[in-house]
Amino acid sequence: MRLLFIFFLFLSFSVFPDNPRIALIFDDLGNSLAEFKDIYSLKIPLTVAVLPEQNFSENIAYLADSLGFSVLLHLPLEPERKNKSFLKNKDEFIGRHISWKEIKRLLNYYLNLRYVKRVCIGVNNHMGSKASCDPQLMKVVLEEVKKHNKIFIDSHTTENSCICKVASFLNLTCFKSFGFLDAKTKKGVIKRLHFFIKEAERKGKIIVIAHPHKTVIEALKEEIPKVKKKVEFVTVKQFIEE
Repeated sequence: MRLLFIFFLFLSFSVFPDNPRIALIFDDLGNSLAEFKDIYSLKIPLTVAVLPEQNFSENIAYLADSLGFSVLLHLPLEPERKNKSFLKNKDEFIGRHISWKEIKRLLNYYLNLRYVKRVCIGVNNHMGSKASCDPQLMKVVLEEVKKHNKIFIDSHTTENSCICKVASFLNLTCFKSFGFLDAKTKKGVIKRLHFFIKEAERKGKIIVIAHPHKTVIEALKEEIPKVKKKVEFVTVKQFIEE
């Protein structure tokens, strides 16, 4: 009888599993307090990735932490396609376009920013489709991240990224984003959200990245109340611990 009870208990957990989890990261924070206010209005556990040295980077990092969000340093890495943002601020990006000495100086500077040391639990990459494919470069980056007791989330801007592979070699905690929620229309964002929910159901938990665009915020405000019974939104810290 006892064995029969245990069997049915096991079966009940198999048929009725816990809700799948999505750790939703909002990238590119730091330039606008209004964007952070929009994100907060979603009223779900979130993670924010804060660009270094923007007008409101420090304010947003501390505010997000005080509200229970996870905070990441959004580390600029060299992209394959040299877009306007990179060309305008290329000295702020880590990549082979600068010297090894400058790479290490930048890493040391970013990782020692006061709010990074105090509230950031980890790092994720801003752009980086070129840098993230370079094992030698990423080894240097990830060694510094490990020294500062941070984790790394690979934004996965390219299928050829070697970030988590190198992190595994260094015994550094690393997770890969499953994809980007962004779309040109609200309908497109909602479609992608439901796609990610299905993937979370299949895998148990996934990481998804979004940007604080108007279409994304509006779509999530509309759809989150409808999907709360299907999926649990968690912070990156909760994603790692559960």
